[in-house]
Amino acid sequence: MASEPFSLVFTGCRPRRTTLDDTWSLIVDTKDGHYFADVGFGGYLLDAPLELIPNIAQRSPTSNFRFERTGELYILQVELSDTWHNVYQFTTEPAYPIDFEMANWYNSAHPQSRFRTNLMINRLTPTFGCAF
Repeated sequence: MASEPFSLVFTGCRPRRTTLDDTWSLIVDTKDGHYFADVGFGGYLLDAPLELIPNIAQRSPTSNFRFERTGELYILQVELSDTWHNVYQFTTEPAYPIDFEMANWYNSAHPQSRFRTNLMINRLTPTFGCAF
């Protein structure tokens, strides 16, 4: 059985939440299109890669998501109780490891970091997701 060459191009990007750019999401370019993936932790978990296409609802294993776009700015939204809610915003401007250095230090080492002062748990299954 013949197989086609397999190649992916990854571009890191920084979702903008409130104060710190402290998470790294990926835009993955494939022969089938551009996909957005955020495998981090936080308020609302994205449980599957989504096609980076604005204004189209996409079903993941646990939720409906979509992207709104204004110029270069994308807003990831989740549908909860028939209403769309903003999760965070981002651009496709590349991000590099140095862009996360200070936020990584703060999250892991600063005495007032929420990750040092609180127990945080995320649980994601094919039919259920929750965060404590």
